[in-house]
Amino acid sequence: MRGAALRGDRACRPSAQTRQRLLVAAEQVFCCVGVADASLEAVVRAAGLTRGALYWHFADKSALLMALLQSRRLSLESIPLAALHRAPASALAGALIDTIDDPAQRRLCLLLARNATVVEVRQRSQMALFRLQRNIQRVAVDHQAGTAVRVCLLGALAEGLLRPEQFQTARPLLEGWLAQALALG
Repeated sequence: MRGAALRGDRACRPSAQTRQRLLVAAEQVFCCVGVADASLEAVVRAAGLTRGALYWHFADKSALLMALLQSRRLSLESIPLAALHRAPASALAGALIDTIDDPAQRRLCLLLARNATVVEVRQRSQMALFRLQRNIQRVAVDHQAGTAVRVCLLGALAEGLLRPEQFQTARPLLEGWLAQALALG
């Protein structure tokens, strides 16, 4: 009995590893050529797997895209509440910097930005913005302050993604800007 359980456990690991390889390959292909122009053939080639492996885990390109989008989370979406209340400007600035510095999060941001016409991507973008807005509302004095903070964060995010070398010079000022924006109202 124990041997069968171990064999079953071993059988699950490669399956999880195969699924992860497909997600990583899909992220690469979707970021490189865009979701609309990406083919499942390109994904399986990038993963070094077969179409059968892909279809074992995902029904179609939409299911693969949804799984990819659901498996990734930005630091800006998941700031710990205690950190937000303890030092809101620092927590927001840190989450933004983590998002820009982490290659996986940067790729997710670029995927969201470059594929905004794809329904699944647009929905995921809206969810990310909702979560960010909820985090801001937890610490902003009023609606105007929240709007100022959101504009500051999204502008800094765009700058950091498009021109990381220029973002480096603005980085030390970011926490101060956010603190000023949070104090509006």
